[in-house]
Amino acid sequence: SARAGAAAAQSGSSSAAASSTAHLDSAATSGSAGPAGEAATEARADVPARVTRWNVRAKVMTGPHAGIDTVLRPRQRRLVPKFGRSTGQQFVKNGISLPDDDEVSTTHAKLEARGGAVWVTDLDSTNGSILDGSSMPPGEPLPLPQQCILRVGQSDIHLTMEPAE
Repeated sequence: SARAGAAAAQSGSSSAAASSTAHLDSAATSGSAGPAGEAATEARADVPARVTRWNVRAKVMTGPHAGIDTVLRPRQRRLVPKFGRSTGQQFVKNGISLPDDDEVSTTHAKLEARGGAVWVTDLDSTNGSILDGSSMPPGEPLPLPQQCILRVGQSDIHLTMEPAE
């Protein structure tokens, strides 16, 4: 329901769709617009209703590589962004290479696009990954929230989903 989506969005564990639902729910109940149909139409102006491609802004906040700020472009059937200690092309071109973080596996986690959403997967890393304070099950894709903190090794990475142009 919309209320469940709003609660999930406020907790930071929602998908982009739930965040969009929460935005629409708050616009419809604010009383700042006319009938609910008008409020929903107005609310959709700043949040695309059907985003099919996303970019993910990644800012490394802590650890030996604090300060990295890049945009990742997860795409279906193409090179997927990966996080890890590797300095290979797939990490340098469309991922995050963390070679000085000894707690990060060579290939630690990945982002991939599926069904208009972005999913994050821990790739059975040695020390695991933490998404918004919760341990991620190895090998199980989880929907990436609109904004979140992904912890790999000593590195806290702030991820923000942005519609691709």
